[in-house]
Amino acid sequence: ISKPILDYDIILIDECQDITPCFMKILYRQRGVKVFVGDIYQQIYSFRNVLNPFKLTLNNSENLKLSNTFRFGDNVCKLTNDFLNTFRGLDMNKGLRTASKTDTEVFFRNEPSVSEYTYIARTNKDLLMYAYKLAKKKKYFQFIGKEYKYEKES
Repeated sequence: ISKPILDYDIILIDECQDITPCFMKILYRQRGVKVFVGDIYQQIYSFRNVLNPFKLTLNNSENLKLSNTFRFGDNVCKLTNDFLNTFRGLDMNKGLRTASKTDTEVFFRNEPSVSEYTYIARTNKDLLMYAYKLAKKKKYFQFIGKEYKYEKES
């Protein structure tokens, strides 16, 4: 409301795909270079009428795409590229490449043969149902680093 002016040469905005129009207006009052970092395909707050700067026509702007990731290995990278090619029509030859030495495996709806793995679910309910399934098999699991043993509940 006070229309502050920040004295910075560069302003980095992370997760900018979920920026509000109000915040964007505040940013564009600033003198410094704005660097928007985010994922054009991941807009989890769209229900709040946020805007996606990558879809705007901005003066003196340049879009650069992420080409390497350090978060996962080849198998997840291939799955990601296949998904983006199928559902977003992106050219897989220009897709994401892994720079990680991590060996990742992808399993669908079956329990992996390795002893330690990460289970990714769409909802908390799905996570809890999977945890219950593990508890019935006398297997332990962790939510964000804390181990749970649900022998009584199974």
